[in-house]
Amino acid sequence: MSAFERIVTNEGSGFHQNQDVFIAPQSGVYVFSSTIMCFPNGEVLAEIVHNGNPVTRIYCHGDSGRHDQGSQTAVFKMNYW
Repeated sequence: MSAFERIVTNEGSGFHQNQDVFIAPQSGVYVFSSTIMCFPNGEVLAEIVHNGNPVTRIYCHGDSGRHDQGSQTAVFKMNYW
């Protein structure tokens, strides 16, 4: 089961949903975006990780009776080996 409920775009099929891993299908510049939402009294922490290193981190905490949300975007130049 994937950590992602919905995948909007997977051009070139580089994202492997069964492993939650992206492998560049060719060298180029890649843009990764995610949006998270948490319910009242809930918390979510999400990261975009490159080669095992966190590059962006986003956190949301829904206060009592309120939802919270946030978005993050990262751009990488990747090489295909």
